Amino acid sequence: MEEAFKDQSSPAITRRMAKLHERYAEALAKRKANAETERRKAELKQRPTKSFFRKLQPGHASRTISFLHRTPDWDKPDEKNGVTTDSDEICDELARYYQWLFGPKQTIKQKRDILLTKLEEGQRFSDADATDMGKPFNKHEVRVSAIS
Repeated sequence: MEEAFKDQSSPAITRRMAKLHERYAEALAKRKANAETERRKAELKQRPTKSFFRKLQPGHASRTISFLHRTPDWDKPDEKNGVTTDSDEICDELARYYQWLFGPKQTIKQKRDILLTKLEEGQRFSDADATDMGKPFNKHEVRVSAIS
């Protein structure tokens, strides 16, 4: 019986076992290296770099508004009244739009109460913030928000 055991631990088997162990260690190291490389690639793709943001911006985007359709009543936005190319008229039209957008609107009491309850559960605005947010928009603010 000892002879059979010695045959199994012959130099050929020992070399074969060592070679298999070596191949296993190489495969394990390669797998770890691949996982680390993939993690680094994912990190690089998510970094806020110029190339990251460049992919998000369309190449044909223009930062200026050359014309704008006039809308007499923003409650009916599909009704248009000509086109303006004058920068002052564009600012006036955008100011009217933002005044309409953030101005008072009719609400349904039940839905309004739900939203107010959610606001009360969260963080409230300070009096200074509320006063500042209640001011009407000026032309400079409209121009800055339209360009950016």
